[in-house]
Amino acid sequence: MSDLTIVEQSVRSVLKYNHDLTLLQCTSSYPTPDNEVQLNVIRTYQRMFPNIKIGFSGHDQGTPLTLAAVAMGCVVIERHVTLDKEMKGSDHIASLDMSELAMLVRDIRRIDSAMGTGIKRIQPSEQTFMKKLGKRLVFKHSFEKGSKITPKDVMAKVSFKTADDVPLTDTEWEFRELQSDVVQNENVKIFHFRSVSESSDSSG
Repeated sequence: MSDLTIVEQSVRSVLKYNHDLTLLQCTSSYPTPDNEVQLNVIRTYQRMFPNIKIGFSGHDQGTPLTLAAVAMGCVVIERHVTLDKEMKGSDHIASLDMSELAMLVRDIRRIDSAMGTGIKRIQPSEQTFMKKLGKRLVFKHSFEKGSKITPKDVMAKVSFKTADDVPLTDTEWEFRELQSDVVQNENVKIFHFRSVSESSDSSG
C-alpha cells in the first residue's frame, strides 16, 4: 500500500544501515485484479535499485502471474498457502492450495532452467534437426555451365545439409560463373563456381 515515493524513501532509509535488503512488488488486495498486479513495477525496481534483490509478493489467483514475475528476474517469491480456499479470512481466496503450490515450485524450476546464459548459440538438441530442417542457399532455377549467377538467382530454403555448402550469409557478391550444370533447388556449393583468380585470369 505504497506509491513509488514512499518505496524509494523506505529503501534509502534501510540502506543507510543494512544492505542485505530484498524488495518485493506487491498489491495488497485479496484477490488482486490482474490489471492491478503491476508486474512492470518489477522492472522499475530493478532499474532504481540494481544492487538489491527484487522479488514478488502475489495476491492474485492462480500461478501464471507469479511465473511471469520469475521470468522477469524476481529472485524471491512470496505466496499465501491455504488448506481450504473457503475458510474464513480475507486472504484464503487468493491463496494457493497444496496442489497449486507444488505446481508453482515445479514450474519455477523449469523457468530457471530455461532462462539460459543469454548467449545465442546452436543448442545440442538442434544439431540433428539442423541437418534436415536448417536453411541452405539453393538455386532458384536450373542453370548450365558457364552461366553468370547473381545473388538474385539463389534463395534460402529448408534443405538437407551437404558437404561444401556455401554459407547462408554468403550473398555479398556481384556475380559468379558456374563451372558445372546445376538443377533447381540444388544446394549452392563452393565448387559450383570458378574461383575469383580464375575469373580474373580469363577476363584479362
